[in-house]
Amino acid sequence: MTFERKYRYIWDTKQLKQQIEQDPRLTTRALAGLLKCSYITVEKYLADLGKSWKYGLWIPHELSSYRLQSSVDTCMDLINNGCIRNLVTGDENYTITADLYYEQLDRVVQELKGKRARMYFLHDNARPHVANLSIEANPQICDGLLQYDKCSTNPSCLCLHSVSSNATGICALQSATCSELVSCVLNTSLCSQPSHICVQHPQCQNQPVCYPLSMATNQLCPPVVDKICSTATWSKHGITVAGGHGFGRDLHQLADPYGIFLDENDAIYIADRSNFRVIKWEQNSTIGQWTAGLKVDGDATHDLPLNMPQDIVVDKNGTIYISDGGNYRVVRWYRGADKGEILVDRVQVVGIGQDNQGFVYVSEYAAGQITKWNFDEDEFDGQIVATNLPLSTFIYIDGKRSIYSAGMSANRIAKVVEDADEPILVAGPSGVAGDEFDQLNSPTGVYADEQETVYIADTKNHRVMRWLKGATSGTLIAGGNGGGSSSDQLNYPSDVFLDREGNLYVTDTLNNRVQKFLVDKSSCQKKK
Repeated sequence: MTFERKYRYIWDTKQLKQQIEQDPRLTTRALAGLLKCSYITVEKYLADLGKSWKYGLWIPHELSSYRLQSSVDTCMDLINNGCIRNLVTGDENYTITADLYYEQLDRVVQELKGKRARMYFLHDNARPHVANLSIEANPQICDGLLQYDKCSTNPSCLCLHSVSSNATGICALQSATCSELVSCVLNTSLCSQPSHICVQHPQCQNQPVCYPLSMATNQLCPPVVDKICSTATWSKHGITVAGGHGFGRDLHQLADPYGIFLDENDAIYIADRSNFRVIKWEQNSTIGQWTAGLKVDGDATHDLPLNMPQDIVVDKNGTIYISDGGNYRVVRWYRGADKGEILVDRVQVVGIGQDNQGFVYVSEYAAGQITKWNFDEDEFDGQIVATNLPLSTFIYIDGKRSIYSAGMSANRIAKVVEDADEPILVAGPSGVAGDEFDQLNSPTGVYADEQETVYIADTKNHRVMRWLKGATSGTLIAGGNGGGSSSDQLNYPSDVFLDREGNLYVTDTLNNRVQKFLVDKSSCQKKK
């Protein structure tokens, strides 16, 4: 698929500078993963910025041996004297923290097990006696796993054992190369680098090495959650978690909410369609946060207002990709930005999704096709990856990069396996609108879990259906009591999403709210 002109994306060092200012311990491969580019590109731009990798940090200039040793000696004196138990800072370019307070990983494991304990590190930014709390490390722990066992829903994360244990360790992204890692302090389980931890890593060295804690976060290595078995159920009464205060523009209100997306922290992003914006609701919040589109009525300060945004997907950096339906285009909106940028225009887009490799997929409603885009290249054109999907609305991309498409007019859900030519029917076999459990009526939203079970916003039936893989009929899990505003009712639901625990979220469009239905997995067979 081509357009009359190509869209060029110039790689900007601003993003790179922001990342290393926030965490100067990130390796080139970690930065490449966050910025969706090659590590060679990162190395080039870091060199242009005059940055050097020294002692586990990106620094603007090389420290002298005298200054480095002076910092180490000072910090060791403080530790030995017991003056400071939680925080310590060196000079403006080198900080010794973290592992000097934790003699072994087992202590960390015990402190974090069963609660969300945190370790805080202090970084002295430049001036003496002026320090800022800059890093909060909450490492993902692996317990009872073998060395290099998979420990996360991210397949690139593996378990690295503690130096003193063969049963506990950190669940870390395996992006740091052996050449980037240094040995632990001789005959100890300590690291001289800030925010590193001493682990076993036999593939690199026979002796323990220091691994960056920034590679062991819940964001990079989301924990594995219990699978949702076929007998799981959901509460019949929903909880309003966003909106629910009538049609309106205030931040506690929504207006025809449509597409929904939950990020790795289960923050809720909503395409607030008739408010021409995207709004974000943190868990347990009573008010939303503006993230994209118009802030106020008649706001003329934005070069790129949204017009009836249909759907959104948010990447690991907080960048939002928006199907701007009323403007017939796809928009990218960086986190914290006041305006977005046009990526594709002159296309009737409804659904949008992203796979685990960073490719963005667009559902072209009128054309009945889905296109795949790499928006991180200098020039990009869409590749048609699915056809024969008339009036396809929302889509979902699973971990195997299979595409699930809701066919509103076809009253069905289709699946397109990666590199396959034709879609496979997975729900709504008759294609005839109806309210029986083997029928759908104008479905718009779809989600698929790890078992390839699909969850469907069955819009005109005012319900959510669950369809097991290979089943010929579905199961009612929410709504189904006629259109209405009671807690056990929905009114033209548009989209669905599951959080990390399996709780169900539904955009209840004509009730101007998002409903949450709690999952009950007590019937599932316990893992032995």
